[in-house]
Amino acid sequence: MSDPGASGYVVLLRRCIAGRDLEGGRRLHAQIVRSGWHTDLFVANLLIQMYGACRSIASAMAVFRELRHRDTVAWNAMIQALAENGRIEEARQVFDSMTAPRNLSSWNTIISAYAQAGLVDRARELFDQTLDKNVVTWTAMMHAHGQAGELREARSILDSMPEPNIVSWTTMITAYAQHGASADAIQLFRIMDLEGFQPTRVTIVSVLFAATAIQDPSLAHHILPDIRHSGLYREGAVGNSLVHLFGRSGRLDDAREIFQGMIDRSTVSWNIAITATAKAGHGRSALQLLESMALDGCAPDAITFSCVLFAWSHIGSLELAGECFRSMQQDFEVEALVEHFVAMIDLLARAGRADSAEELLHSMPYEPDDVALTTLAVARGSGGEVGGAASGAMAVMEMSPERPTAYVLLSSLSKQGGRERGIGFRV
Repeated sequence: MSDPGASGYVVLLRRCIAGRDLEGGRRLHAQIVRSGWHTDLFVANLLIQMYGACRSIASAMAVFRELRHRDTVAWNAMIQALAENGRIEEARQVFDSMTAPRNLSSWNTIISAYAQAGLVDRARELFDQTLDKNVVTWTAMMHAHGQAGELREARSILDSMPEPNIVSWTTMITAYAQHGASADAIQLFRIMDLEGFQPTRVTIVSVLFAATAIQDPSLAHHILPDIRHSGLYREGAVGNSLVHLFGRSGRLDDAREIFQGMIDRSTVSWNIAITATAKAGHGRSALQLLESMALDGCAPDAITFSCVLFAWSHIGSLELAGECFRSMQQDFEVEALVEHFVAMIDLLARAGRADSAEELLHSMPYEPDDVALTTLAVARGSGGEVGGAASGAMAVMEMSPERPTAYVLLSSLSKQGGRERGIGFRV
């Protein structure tokens, strides 16, 4: 390899950083040393960044220590390398021992590290010491409070910021959404919209998550024109969020329209669509989606088959559910989980085949849990098998006495005439 000069090595090192290419970076480092460019401060700083990005802290530290003159950028690169690899206290030690003048990037890097690690008090200590704060400083501190669930403190910082940017707004909206303050997230999004900020992909996903939690599709319709114009609805995260919101709100036509327009439909996308369709009572349509999923070249997983078995359960088709249950394991090599067995137990019991349901229950490669036992007990009770239902309910009570379902079932059986059948209990 001929010597590309400092500018050439900068380009090559940045490629290694972007690709997290440690081996390529090591080879490049060796070439840089042979050509003598390792003494160039800009190249050396990029070497530190490269090793940090590739999680080779020992190599980053070796380059740092070999520098005869360490400028502020070199110190910041070393702090960032340590912080990004979770070595927060070592990053703080380097920060405290800086011999070059600290700049705002130095403060922001260590504050962000503490914020990301959830060390709110440590982040706040440095935040209060920072004189010339910029939007990154404010947003890092807001993120620390928001991540810790300290929403009032986080919002206070947003309201105090001289010039919040879209990252700042998104950070606060995300904190609200993640901590169950969905109405606040939506209200803040509307304020942000009035302020003239264009939402990013992350902003949209967060606010749609909040809207889904309170089943408010009106927000989606409010921002749908902008989402359509930007084309973001075609991407996985935004498209999935919209389909999930419209599906949970019972607006299948809207969900279907978004789903069909998506160009990046993953297994998660199909699962969301199948679940929404099945829960809306359209079992056969859900199964048609499974067929389309296979034709689209997307492999179903355990969650997919949970959705499909739910659809068959809604229809009450035991035969087709059984075929699906067998095909899942034999054709798709998807391991049957407890919830798959429970769905089949429920179908068998409701079809009047309680003995077969119990046989399947005890043949599971898992210990029957309270959900499986409750499913069988409820199904037996619905079928008039009072004795078997009561025995199952008592087993559930022994396993999980805090579950109310068993007590409700026993009470119901008592009213059906359980005492005449020899069930002497009081609920």
